[in-house]
Amino acid sequence: MEIGYQPDSLTIRVANTAPDKLGPPSQGAGHGLLGMRERATMLGGDLAVGPTPDGGYEVTATLPANAPKLPADSVEDSP
Repeated sequence: MEIGYQPDSLTIRVANTAPDKLGPPSQGAGHGLLGMRERATMLGGDLAVGPTPDGGYEVTATLPANAPKLPADSVEDSP
């Protein structure tokens, strides 16, 4: 994992290497990469995903340091 900070943005990069074997199919009904992309866009940022040359996978999110204010109904309640 790498984290980069610029005065106007924050970049987070997560990458893995090629797996030794295929993993089991997901049992969850999560929002996955689509949900991550929607959230990044909602904050005025960008999400880039894809395979790496060595067979791994990489996810990079770049978010503005001064994200726009969200409407109160779009923020989940904290416990």
